[in-house]
Amino acid sequence: ISGEPNDIISIIPFQEDLFGVTTDGLDYPLQNGTIKLGTSLGVSNVMIDNTCHIKIEKGTAFIIRSKD
Repeated sequence: ISGEPNDIISIIPFQEDLFGVTTDGLDYPLQNGTIKLGTSLGVSNVMIDNTCHIKIEKGTAFIIRSKD
């Protein structure tokens, strides 16, 4: 995902839990994690560079980039 440092990234599960979530380029990285539907784990992370990477092995998510 392209953006700017300090842009806000949210990973929100859609209809099911997310499994095998790995992120890079965010203030709070996740390595092979699980984001459960209805939790706030993937909400309001911060980009630390001009790009970030998100990999989801199983599940469907809304990915939202916003500026603070």
